[in-house]
Amino acid sequence: MRIGNFFSFVPGAQRIIGIISKVMEVSLRYVDESILSYIFLRKTEGKDESVWKSACDGVVLYAQSWKKIGMTAAGIVAFVYILNIGVFLITVFPLMALANLIASSAEGASFLGFIAVVGAYIFTSVVKRALVDPVATIAMIRAYQINIKDMEPSMDLQQKLLGVSSKFKQLFNKSKEKGEEDTPAPIATSEAKAPV
Repeated sequence: MRIGNFFSFVPGAQRIIGIISKVMEVSLRYVDESILSYIFLRKTEGKDESVWKSACDGVVLYAQSWKKIGMTAAGIVAFVYILNIGVFLITVFPLMALANLIASSAEGASFLGFIAVVGAYIFTSVVKRALVDPVATIAMIRAYQINIKDMEPSMDLQQKLLGVSSKFKQLFNKSKEKGEEDTPAPIATSEAKAPV
């Protein structure tokens, strides 16, 4: 945003910054889901580490794979724009034709045409909400998992993240704590006597 404000005098800079901002927004929206997938994968592989440690490593790996994440996010943004335009055009023309058939006067035709445009916009929004989020979630998690395969978390990057993010520092501190959440609950045996 600072770079965008600095180049605000350049014609069209705000539009480019807006697109970059959208890509950044998409790339950061699915961090939780990607880290959760990493934790599940570590558990299924039988790794003996706390959930907090897996989450901490997962965040570092997410930051390490920023190029692939960014490229996937850019693809999702392009897909959203193309989907919006395509669905809107496919919807608006039949609705406009229907409005012209129903209307008995020029004023009625313009009002129904306006309703057709609003209806096409609402339908486009519904399709976007139904399709984009699930597809984007899958694409981002897949890009993350493919990119981090056989990758080790960088300790240098971990130290940088500790220096810039208080939330990451909290997560890191939890990964170092030896608390009750890391130890399994005792299992009741059949020999335990029931209270009288």
